[in-house]
Amino acid sequence: MRSVQAGKLKHKAEIQRQTVTTDAAGHSAVSGWAKIATVRVSLTGQTSREAGNGAPSTITHRIGMHYRDGVRGSDRLVLSQGSRVFKFAAPPSDPDGDRRFLIADAIEEVTP
Repeated sequence: MRSVQAGKLKHKAEIQRQTVTTDAAGHSAVSGWAKIATVRVSLTGQTSREAGNGAPSTITHRIGMHYRDGVRGSDRLVLSQGSRVFKFAAPPSDPDGDRRFLIADAIEEVTP
């Protein structure tokens, strides 16, 4: 997918960002995920890998969405059903430089 077609943005999803809390002693701890935005996305499967020793398998996808400022590589995407979670492999990029769409490679977390 070199470019994104608006008609292919068929999946409703949330972009989520990790939240970090600091206790009175100044220690930070990840406390969960917060919704940043609700978006429509396209999903295209790229490859599949099986992890050994009972570890979760991963499936790499390419995700397309309308352009949005501030999406980070550390964010994740959760489909509206909540059954599929994708972590961005790198910050999403603007393929044409025209601020219309973003493309991101992502790894789907699949647990057996």
